[in-house]
Amino acid sequence: MHSRPNFLLVLLVLMPLSLLAWLGMHLARSAAQRSAETRELVRDVRFAQIDPALIGALERQTDDSEKAALLPAFLAVASGCVLVLGLGWMYYRESRRAMSEALQRVTFVNQVSHELKTPLTNIQLYAEMAAHRAEKTGDQTAARYLGVVGAETSRLSRLISNVLAYSRKQRNKLTVNPKSAVLDEVVAEAVTRWAPLWEGKGIAIETSLHAPETMRLDADVIIQILGNLLSNVEKYAATGGMARIITTMDARQATLTVEDKGPGIPDRMHRRVFEAFERVRSDLNEGASGTGIGLTISRELAQAHGGTLNVDPAYRDGARFVLTIPKN
Repeated sequence: MHSRPNFLLVLLVLMPLSLLAWLGMHLARSAAQRSAETRELVRDVRFAQIDPALIGALERQTDDSEKAALLPAFLAVASGCVLVLGLGWMYYRESRRAMSEALQRVTFVNQVSHELKTPLTNIQLYAEMAAHRAEKTGDQTAARYLGVVGAETSRLSRLISNVLAYSRKQRNKLTVNPKSAVLDEVVAEAVTRWAPLWEGKGIAIETSLHAPETMRLDADVIIQILGNLLSNVEKYAATGGMARIITTMDARQATLTVEDKGPGIPDRMHRRVFEAFERVRSDLNEGASGTGIGLTISRELAQAHGGTLNVDPAYRDGARFVLTIPKN
């Protein structure tokens, strides 16, 4: 909003200064040329008989003309320095004001996000209770509808968690709280919770779970990362009609893999997809919603957990994300 007036102000100040500098340089160059001609004339042998005092006065007058001609150039340079300092101070104030406004917006978003967490939790809780009751009474239609409500509430809760996590990341306060848990159970619970949503989108979720041992992990963080990865399948790879979740475990770490049959990710984008607000391609973004920070937060959470999150460059049938979690 303020950039155009500032730009016009700079132009209005720089144009006369540039003209003054050009005029000063032109006068200085002309004076230097006349002085050179005068000195050459004075040193000519034909003027040797002229009064030396007159010749000295002529040379002094030539020197004074050169110095006077430099005055406009000096004024232009000095004015330019003052202008640069003034513009620097102006942009400093503008940047401080913009940073203050941005901080206010972030604070507002954080407060609203925190306020939304409680009603969303209650909505999800009562939706689950109502779904169980509908199943007991045999009302499968109501149970299916309530399952969609619960799944959509979980997605909204994940978006809010991403915003809050990104805010904590900006303040260097992103943390995880590992506890004893089984990765397969965490994944199975999350998939069961989201199943109605994926069925409604026409996406089949296949699981191959082979991490049955108890280890220390933050279940909420794993669910948030898995939700972000599956959300990407919904946005960019729904045409593939499926997503596969695979867990494995060895002596050092557990691995969670999410792959799809969509258009995939170009090699040049394998790093950039983890940058905040980055999108893969414009044609894949049509109709895609979200905050644009899901993968950024997922990688940050994985690293805070002591693990990694990367794109598998060898997978060519779509996109494959691999999350590693150390056992210790």
